[in-house]
Amino acid sequence: MNIIATEGQLYLDGGVNSPTGRMQLYINNTWNTVGHNGFDTWDAKVACRQLGYTAVKDFYWLNYFFVSMRLNNFRCRGNESSLTACNHDMVNWDRHDVYLHCQNETEIQRNVRLRLVSDSSYKSIGRVEVLYNGIWGTICSDSFSFNDATVICRQLGFIRAFTYNTQSGNDTRPIWLDDLNCSGRESSITLCQHSGWGVHNCDHHQDISVTCYDTNNPCVRDPCHHGGICSIVQDETHCTCKNYYYGDRCQYRNYCKPNPCYNNGSCTLVNGRPRCQCSSPEYYGINCNGHAKVPATEGQLYLDGGVNNPTGRIQLYINNTWAVVGHTGFNTWDAKVACRQLGYTAVKNFYWLKNYLENLQLNNFRCRGNESSLTVCNHDIAANRDYWDVYIHCQNETEMQRNIQVRLVSDSPYKSTGRVEVLYNGTWGTICNDSFSLNDATVICQQVGFIKAVSYYTQSGNNTRPIWLDDLNCSGGESLIALCRHSGWGVHNCDHRQDISVTCYDSK
Repeated sequence: MNIIATEGQLYLDGGVNSPTGRMQLYINNTWNTVGHNGFDTWDAKVACRQLGYTAVKDFYWLNYFFVSMRLNNFRCRGNESSLTACNHDMVNWDRHDVYLHCQNETEIQRNVRLRLVSDSSYKSIGRVEVLYNGIWGTICSDSFSFNDATVICRQLGFIRAFTYNTQSGNDTRPIWLDDLNCSGRESSITLCQHSGWGVHNCDHHQDISVTCYDTNNPCVRDPCHHGGICSIVQDETHCTCKNYYYGDRCQYRNYCKPNPCYNNGSCTLVNGRPRCQCSSPEYYGINCNGHAKVPATEGQLYLDGGVNNPTGRIQLYINNTWAVVGHTGFNTWDAKVACRQLGYTAVKNFYWLKNYLENLQLNNFRCRGNESSLTVCNHDIAANRDYWDVYIHCQNETEMQRNIQVRLVSDSPYKSTGRVEVLYNGTWGTICNDSFSLNDATVICQQVGFIKAVSYYTQSGNNTRPIWLDDLNCSGGESLIALCRHSGWGVHNCDHRQDISVTCYDSK
């Protein structure tokens, strides 16, 4: 570096008198770079002032692997004359160096002022007004972002922005700025990109307001939730809630908005949750989307995917009301009974999803699998609704699927463990272990009469029977292995060293 350095001298390595480059500071007879940790706008303002510039255009950091000492965590207040006047630390582990872009403001830019206007005694909240060419005006909300709010708040002397929102008014003053686009690091709003002074397509319903971070401001200490807008009137905070929220801090959601009830059903909140009252007896279901000329009968089962639809959320008519079936304790045997009651011969799948309707919930069905309807099975009425409702997918088996059988073959006296064999087209064969999972084992165990699978493993043998299934892919909710996805009957790339065996849960 061919310059005569003095203690505390600051240099940008873009070149002598260059307004941009990596920051280097001469301390203790050596040049040190400035690390990115803790570096902020106040530090950048002091650096640019030390270099003879009036404003910060931008700053950023890049990875730099040259081994040198780095100065970190500058704690400038913004009014110092040089960086060495600010407290800081010296480290040798930070590999991100700060690059700075300074500039001199024009006379017009220097004369631009900002203020926040509101009825509050707090100076950290209000409509943003800009003094340009001697006249106060506003900023339009088009494309406005948190970065823009941050520059405004810092220019006004606050650490950062807290929130921003649109404030409608009948102002007759000019709209000075539109499509403001700050990076968030500028020292003045005049250094940000925009459409041009006085160039806009807005009206005063789009005037922007900001709340700057100020621990004395009650809108900061106790903010509105869910995007609510906080305002201070006579030193009292008020929240204007957005969308479907309400409460003094917008902390509650009104689940009746939008109306979840179909066919002109009415919605009321029960324990903060929506409940539907159907508009006539011909509509039914917990959200009134079922439609039939015949009124519901005790024990009737309905899937809210629609009449004659084999998939949907399970609903059961009990004690003159529609109840949902909760996921607690629900298993394949319960699903088999539900599909049988609906007129289907098999379960394709079942699962549960979160639901926010407040209705009676039935839990812990204890079906054996041979009942004719769910109401025959013992069950509980949930004391506290958990809002996880069971959805089911039923189907009818083909004749071929009905004729497929499964067995476990071993030398053990226990029928719950062994090599899995499948009867297909009148011939017994095996299953390859490619992609085999506990879900596949679960369907096999439930099909042969056990509650669930415990484990599975590969059993090598000199079997001459066909390998019927490969790449088996069950969800675990199917009632038959024939309903699971696979490569095709007899389609495989295996040998009998990959035959699968399972152990089913058997308390014996």
